[in-house]
Amino acid sequence: MLTENMSQCYVFQTSNGLGQQELQLLFRCSEGDTTGDFQISCGDFQGISQSSACRAVHRTTKALASLSKDVIVFPDNNTETNQYFLEYCGIPAISGIIDGSQIPIKSPGGPDAELYRCRKGFFSFNVQFVCDHKLKIMNVVSGWPGSTHDSRIWNNCQLKIEFATKAKQGLLLGDSGYPLEPFLMIPFPYPPNSRGKGRFNRALCKARSAIERCIGVLKRRWACLSRQLKCSNTRVPTIVVACSVLHNLCIDFKQPMIEDGQTDAEDIDEESQATVDPDTEYRPGDDFIFEGEEVRSMLAERFEPV
Repeated sequence: MLTENMSQCYVFQTSNGLGQQELQLLFRCSEGDTTGDFQISCGDFQGISQSSACRAVHRTTKALASLSKDVIVFPDNNTETNQYFLEYCGIPAISGIIDGSQIPIKSPGGPDAELYRCRKGFFSFNVQFVCDHKLKIMNVVSGWPGSTHDSRIWNNCQLKIEFATKAKQGLLLGDSGYPLEPFLMIPFPYPPNSRGKGRFNRALCKARSAIERCIGVLKRRWACLSRQLKCSNTRVPTIVVACSVLHNLCIDFKQPMIEDGQTDAEDIDEESQATVDPDTEYRPGDDFIFEGEEVRSMLAERFEPV
């Protein structure tokens, strides 16, 4: 059992005193919802009140989120991921796949409420994920309102700085909602004007299926992320990080994948076709754009027919 393995981890043997009972309660709540009637049912199952269940869930999510620095890690040497994607889609030096996903929340109210309404019409947080070929989450950025464009989140995250300063090596692959940069490849505009560019776009789309599956598995396994979270919105980013930690631990402990093609496929498919909003698009310097186009063109040459 995953709870038995995790209860042996260091964090659960400290003064926090978290054990299997609280982990089991968190798992049951996260499979449905983290508050309300579902907490009452889960609390009854564990023999505690709803208020105690709420405190236990909050306490456990904070403890799990504190593990993120050790469990959610973007490695400096990503040779295994590089090799896998080279063999899988033909694009070299891929270090990870990036995408955003909307996490539904209740209306925050107040004058800034509409900042949290995403383009699909519901209130949410827009969360950035980066995964590897094993579907492990290597980077997560939560806390941005649902109306925030993917490119803005990327432009303001620490991972982008690390790639720009060459602290991280390799390439990230994203959809057309991201800016083209020397270390972030996006598809050529449609329709591509050469066979090599068209093949490159198909290869990039094939590689991006990893992030689609990753987000799908995450939301399928922790269903609270695909339903409206009714807890305080200040707790949502912590819940997202905690679920991401659990997702990686499930992979480490070789728990069976829970996949459902309908879970997030339509949403991600639609997002992959999205164009950058000119009012929110990140505009890098001319040199950065030129370098990105140069790298992408060189990669496309690998796909030109001989």
